[in-house]
Amino acid sequence: MKKIDFHIHTIPKATGENFVFSLDTLKEYIKIAKLDAIAITNHNFFVEDNNWFKLNKLYNEFIYKNKDKKLLLIELGLGFNTPGIIRLPFESMTSQFKNTTLIRVNNNDCNLTLELNNKVILVKNDCCQFINNLTSL
Repeated sequence: MKKIDFHIHTIPKATGENFVFSLDTLKEYIKIAKLDAIAITNHNFFVEDNNWFKLNKLYNEFIYKNKDKKLLLIELGLGFNTPGIIRLPFESMTSQFKNTTLIRVNNNDCNLTLELNNKVILVKNDCCQFINNLTSL
């Protein structure tokens, strides 16, 4: 079984909250909790710093270089906090690229904004449970 924490913060949840992110503290937490993976969420904030733009450029280059190959997009538990970053672009790519399939795993909101016919697999399930099921195959 894989152990994953899907709710890590790197910035305060509210203005004035006494919180300072420490990479060393995060590493220690991961070690003590024996986590296999983490997901960082900052709720209503999306950090678009220089590093994000650099990585986003590399990501887009990879996607468009491979758009005519078989491409599987897996979306785990994304809602509508920042839909323009992953959720809506994944639907758009699935619609536009003929060999692309989208797997959307979401316990609360598997709805689509585009008609994707047989190019999408919607899984109404908890992301941790979904990953655990995959690892037990």
